[in-house]
Amino acid sequence: IDTAVFLLSGQEVTLEATEGFESYSWDPPTGLSSDTSRIVIATPVVTQKYYVTATTEYGCEETDSIYLVIAQSIQTIYTGFTPNGDGVNDKWVIPHAVEYGDKIEVQVFNRWGQRLFYSRGYGGSNEWDGTYKGKPVPVGTYYYIITLDDGKTEPFTGTVTIIR
Repeated sequence: IDTAVFLLSGQEVTLEATEGFESYSWDPPTGLSSDTSRIVIATPVVTQKYYVTATTEYGCEETDSIYLVIAQSIQTIYTGFTPNGDGVNDKWVIPHAVEYGDKIEVQVFNRWGQRLFYSRGYGGSNEWDGTYKGKPVPVGTYYYIITLDDGKTEPFTGTVTIIR
């Protein structure tokens, strides 16, 4: 299983190969501070899978990889969904939210300001399904705040409507 690291555009991460080898080779070298060091700084511009091959003094090689995912900007936030169990549009999907890993926070409130849903990280099995404490919420309009920990994006706010 590949290790995945989620990054925001322009963010860097230090990659460290296992110690004790004679030489190291990183591929592709694009976005890396070095392609022959044990420890490198990666600043990928796009989502990239990096491989490192380490060689012992006797010529034995080991290869490992890491997948660096660059989050694309959130431009679409759907204003409604239909959690009726038909398998279509049953969860509130936010395109590209999963790419932010734990750098995204999603909250949903009812009209009285009671928080019905909270998540650090969003996407996949971690999406709002229109329930609160396991029970379906009534048909209606709910308010959301989506915060990105990127130091530059203002929180997204708005409404999402549940239709059954």
